[in-house]
Amino acid sequence: MIADLTVLPCRSALAIVGLSVLLTTASGCASSTFRERDQAARGLTSLQQHWTATSIEDAMAPISNSVTVRGGEAPAAGGNDSAGSDSAEKGTLDRAGLRKELVWQLALHRTIEPSQIRYGEHGISATVTLNHDLSRLLDHPGWEWEIEYTFDAAGRIRTMSATPQGPPAPLGNWLSPAIPWLRQHRPADLEWLYPEGRWNRSPRAAHRWSEVLVEWRAATGRRPLATPGSPSALQRTSAPTGSSSPN
Repeated sequence: MIADLTVLPCRSALAIVGLSVLLTTASGCASSTFRERDQAARGLTSLQQHWTATSIEDAMAPISNSVTVRGGEAPAAGGNDSAGSDSAEKGTLDRAGLRKELVWQLALHRTIEPSQIRYGEHGISATVTLNHDLSRLLDHPGWEWEIEYTFDAAGRIRTMSATPQGPPAPLGNWLSPAIPWLRQHRPADLEWLYPEGRWNRSPRAAHRWSEVLVEWRAATGRRPLATPGSPSALQRTSAPTGSSSPN
């Protein structure tokens, strides 16, 4: 656990400006709790890069070679019954496992909103809210986690310990309204994307999930959304060619 927490006097969204304010504040807030001020600043810089990365190389750069992830790390985890962070599986991920999880999340254009960033004696904790293309397209509320981070001497992330906040929100529950339409109009896609009720979590599948859910939203009269995955397609308001009346 991170003890003797120092709460920064601000709430940070994902915006770079907000995180830059936190980096500036770090030198003044952390000297009495998180080792040396420069170590706290290095740790927060690593978190900034990890949270805002859009490529797997950038996401993994601030991660220690000996990283350990406990409890299902919020911005990365998601079991076979999950497309996000539904399953707070109690196992442990090493660096290779974390990389595999991040490839899926980044393919879905994840967004992370950190808030309540606190410095403790041994590291930093934050409340983190995760969303991605699937959660947005399915009107899922996203996942909120409390994550405790520790760092190595170079400031790279060494451990992550995540605790879900609030009741579980399995994404499969939000997928249910789309299943009848997908079964009728995109049966081959559904079989490939969701075999036996398990998410196909490949990058190709992530892209195709976004496409078919955009079509489902348009065909069933749901409001169009703007997500990073397919901004032009999400502006469509009519059913795709060849589709029959919505179910």
